[in-house]
Amino acid sequence: MGQVTSRCMERLPKICQRKDTGNIADTQAFQCRSAASEGEITVERGKTSSTNSAVLARDDDDITETTPFPIDRIKAPAGQRSDGSCGATSSTPRHLRGLAQPLQRIEVTSGRFVYNLDLHGELAIGQNLRSYFQTCSEHRKLQVTTSCFAAWRKNKKVNGFAKIIPVAKEGSWSELKELDDIRPFRVFFFDDNLEFGGKETSPGICNLRDLATGHFVEFAEGQNDFVQERFARHTIVQHSKLWRAVLVKANILDAMEDKEYFASLIAKFAEPSDTLVVFMDVNATIACNDTVQGKDLAVTLLGTMFELMELRPKPPGFSLKWAGLNEIHVEKVKTLKALIKDMTADDHEAYTKFWREGNCWSFLSHVLQHGEVRWVTGTEPMTLEAVKDLFSSYMRTVPSAVDKDGITNSWFHVYANMLKDRHATILNSFGVDTRKVTMATVSDEMDVLHIAINHDMWDERDVKKYSDQFQ
Repeated sequence: MGQVTSRCMERLPKICQRKDTGNIADTQAFQCRSAASEGEITVERGKTSSTNSAVLARDDDDITETTPFPIDRIKAPAGQRSDGSCGATSSTPRHLRGLAQPLQRIEVTSGRFVYNLDLHGELAIGQNLRSYFQTCSEHRKLQVTTSCFAAWRKNKKVNGFAKIIPVAKEGSWSELKELDDIRPFRVFFFDDNLEFGGKETSPGICNLRDLATGHFVEFAEGQNDFVQERFARHTIVQHSKLWRAVLVKANILDAMEDKEYFASLIAKFAEPSDTLVVFMDVNATIACNDTVQGKDLAVTLLGTMFELMELRPKPPGFSLKWAGLNEIHVEKVKTLKALIKDMTADDHEAYTKFWREGNCWSFLSHVLQHGEVRWVTGTEPMTLEAVKDLFSSYMRTVPSAVDKDGITNSWFHVYANMLKDRHATILNSFGVDTRKVTMATVSDEMDVLHIAINHDMWDERDVKKYSDQFQ
């Protein structure tokens, strides 16, 4: 048996077996075989790492070639190719059968399988990117893409290794011969962490890629026809008619304040005849980082607001000390929550005790003596009284705006009334926060297609958390 090259495979559940066969051909790739007594698929480890991934569900029904978007409901073991790898079966989503390398299937937990989809390697620049987009765009049920945090972190969290969002230039669809359906799509990407430097090497979370070439599409204002607009109270939208792309720096406070938030935004930037592909982040976009129900509502709101307000020191480089917390040196713009985290480093109790209304107003009053406080998406300085008034307004609005898991009504509204069965909707996250949304949104979780990006690059903790969510 050759040396193991994919660390994640060694950490799969026990059903994924490593086996030495003594056959040289068996060491060229993963081998799929039937555990006949249990009717399960086991995965044996060879030299090459897997390249394509989607978490799928077992069922007794076969899915045929004519199914509009077949989810892999396994009845029999996958076939084995002459080269020893596991070829795609008729139950595999049809656009994931045309990938640049054979499709490999990994069982992450009993009855759920992963196809590790490579979108960061050289092969991803062309065929895999287009296959991924067509798979997403033709599916009309809710989908989940878990992006590769390891690749993003390793490359200093720049756009070029972040969440991959495929787009195509207006007029170029007819040139994409690999796509069966050449109708133009409009792509929306909602994420609270969007940054608008817009270059491949800029810090950010948006890896915007041209379907025709695989090249990065720069999206700074003024580049590639991108223009910027404000929406609602705190939201920034960067959109391009040329690339039919709408990038939204979403804001959870806006999403909680207005049930029509997502629906109104999509209606404003899309044409009635458009077919939409909507990529949606979860935490701080459609769900609170902290669950509102079961916690002190004021604590949750204050934490959210402090995360969305930043101090612009004037002049930069001053010492900040408040109420016995650690003294810190402030050189650059930071959110109020980041300042509190720095001042309570290694003292969880002090951090927890800080989040009281009186403490927050006292701290805000203190830092206002050292510079301007603005919303992270704002241009106007905030006053203490303005923040207090807004807090009171949110306290009246929020309790009826989210469910028990902190998921906003505006998400359920846009999905049920605008997206479901009409357009492609993909929850796109670096974490495992998507499952609470899928369970709350759809009646049959087995209908949800999960695609994991470069699963073989993930670290041990992420691999375990990913498998554990399906237990």
